[in-house]
Amino acid sequence: MLKNFLADMLRYDMENDESTKRTFAFDEPCENFRDVRPNACKELAEMDKHYCSDYPSQAKRFCKRTCSPCGPAKEKAPGPSAECEDLRNDCKFMIPLYRKAYNQDPCVTYPSYTYKYCRKFCSQCIGPIRV
Repeated sequence: MLKNFLADMLRYDMENDESTKRTFAFDEPCENFRDVRPNACKELAEMDKHYCSDYPSQAKRFCKRTCSPCGPAKEKAPGPSAECEDLRNDCKFMIPLYRKAYNQDPCVTYPSYTYKYCRKFCSQCIGPIRV
């Protein structure tokens, strides 16, 4: 009975703690939590500090990661810039076929073309164009 009483008191303290907005527990690891719309969940949590506790069913359904004890997911580092992307989506298929058919590397033979269209595939992202 004392154990149940202490558990109830702890639960009551957690639910009424003003310093935390996350009041429901999860048994899964943080990596498994996903927000349906991460930006919207982040803004909701910033605008209304009690969003997660005031709307627990919505929070568990749409903003599971933001409202979990883990907090919002860490933002990823920005990916490679558009300067290092291939303008053609067939580079990884056509260049090996060309190498096999003509026994030449188009990345070296036609550097201006590959620099413009297949820059990433030909590893021409860093440094000046090879002539």
